[in-house]
Amino acid sequence: MADLRILSTMGLAGVLQAFGPEFEAAPASRLDATFMPTVQLLQRIRAGDRGDLAILTADAVDALETEGILGPRIDLARSFIGLAVRAGTPHSDITASLAADGRADLAIQQVSELLVVPGVEIVGRLPSELGGQTMFSAGLFHASPAGQALIDALVDPARDDLYRRCGIEPAGSRPPRSP
Repeated sequence: MADLRILSTMGLAGVLQAFGPEFEAAPASRLDATFMPTVQLLQRIRAGDRGDLAILTADAVDALETEGILGPRIDLARSFIGLAVRAGTPHSDITASLAADGRADLAIQQVSELLVVPGVEIVGRLPSELGGQTMFSAGLFHASPAGQALIDALVDPARDDLYRRCGIEPAGSRPPRSP
């Protein structure tokens, strides 16, 4: 069984970890994924680290495509910034001032990354007027039939529920409206 080497942002770690066993059961490829923040992956890639495909922010994939390192960008999912508190703590109204008394007991991060942190509860996404949306995209380092098969599987609408369970929206769906 050949390894399919993926350099991926942490924002899609949950999706790849959940989908990996299903993908590995069909073709003869085992997913070998490295999960890091996009900035660190860009440094490694520009220093010569390669794999079969990279999953990064759309801007990062565009930059690496311009530099001739990656093939064309394929959008996978949108991630949103969310707020979380320690489990059992009252939830703040995220449309109002969050730190009126000068204290903040909040975690602010991509919702997909907050979901895997034990002991926190997600209060909600930042309101859309505050921004906080990131498009995650894939690009192949070289012609890789297994890499293309993974991208095809990840953009298949059959994965939409998986993306949502992992706290992100598939690229083809409409962004949710803030309350």
